[in-house]
Amino acid sequence: MPNEGLVKSLRSRLPDEACVQELDDALAALAGDNRRRAQHFAVTLRELFGHVLSSRASNDVVEKCAWYAVEQGARGPTRRQRAMYLSRGGLSDAFIRETLKLDPDEFHADLRKAFDELSENTHIRPGAPPLTGDALDEFADGAIASFDEVFDVIDEVRASIKEAIEPNLQNEAASVFIAQTIDDLDILAGRYTTEGVMFDEASVVEIGAEYIHYRITGTVDVELHYGGKSDPAQIDENFPFTCTVVARVDEPFKFIDKMTVMEVDTSSWFGDDDEAAEAAAK
Repeated sequence: MPNEGLVKSLRSRLPDEACVQELDDALAALAGDNRRRAQHFAVTLRELFGHVLSSRASNDVVEKCAWYAVEQGARGPTRRQRAMYLSRGGLSDAFIRETLKLDPDEFHADLRKAFDELSENTHIRPGAPPLTGDALDEFADGAIASFDEVFDVIDEVRASIKEAIEPNLQNEAASVFIAQTIDDLDILAGRYTTEGVMFDEASVVEIGAEYIHYRITGTVDVELHYGGKSDPAQIDENFPFTCTVVARVDEPFKFIDKMTVMEVDTSSWFGDDDEAAEAAAK
């Protein structure tokens, strides 16, 4: 039987129970006494691989990407194109190369190599003698490891793209505080001014076919103004915030105002933090 660690790793990548059942079917075929059980295992694993890709990168999503084009002889997105979508969404080669200073050709080559290895490790030539014993286990381990490797490459490419994007977010996010009226602060005072913004983390949440979603957290210094001209009052406060912003993939750093959500945690103003701390202490 295949290495338990490899099986566990592959199982963790499966998106739904149908895929888990398909993997179990492949393993059951491998454990049987059919002389061609290696072929049956390989065919089922290839079908599972295609199902995982299509469930995470459907035709209608991939076809929305600006870089998508129907390849010769194909009727829709190929498996490699689905893997490309999972690794980069709808981001263009130009943006990846010119703005992020990364090489999309290198990403494509890594994916191609992983796919070639998967193909090599899940096919058995017609007429080849049946596999048994250690040879069968070795074949199964190689097939499962190759399946896993494709998704490892997808994850690595996506991580590289996210890592290159994130340092650019903070400067863009600062403008959000200038343009955005924050309802959470309106509740505290009739008028307020934003004095300073400290960013803790800026991250890419999702890269889709048409939009890219970001999440930014930090703290904001504000002046809360009360009273009239003859009797003004001012209170300086500092609150944590979470900001989710969205941009189109063809303009990844141009945030869409109407899709921006700003949440400032003002619970400390109302004493909610103290109550929560007291409850936790009990």
